[in-house]
Amino acid sequence: MNESEPSPDLLSRRERQVVALISIGLRMREVAEILSLATQTVDNMRQSAYNKLGIHDRVRLSLWAHRNGLHTQSPVMRKTSLAQSDHA
Repeated sequence: MNESEPSPDLLSRRERQVVALISIGLRMREVAEILSLATQTVDNMRQSAYNKLGIHDRVRLSLWAHRNGLHTQSPVMRKTSLAQSDHA
């Protein structure tokens, strides 16, 4: 993590989940479905993350998430990792 970059600790657990799922390319509707939330709630959390991090677009948010390891913390990635380890 870059010293001048905001810490993931600025975000709530749920905001980190939303950011993680966005960072792997999912759309708002898909994120909402996975997290069992309304699409508007996901959009509000995304906007809150933007504000807290000083980021204002999905590409920069995804880059930030990857630099900070959030993309590996998404519920989808964890399920995929668990399924792969079951087959090993």
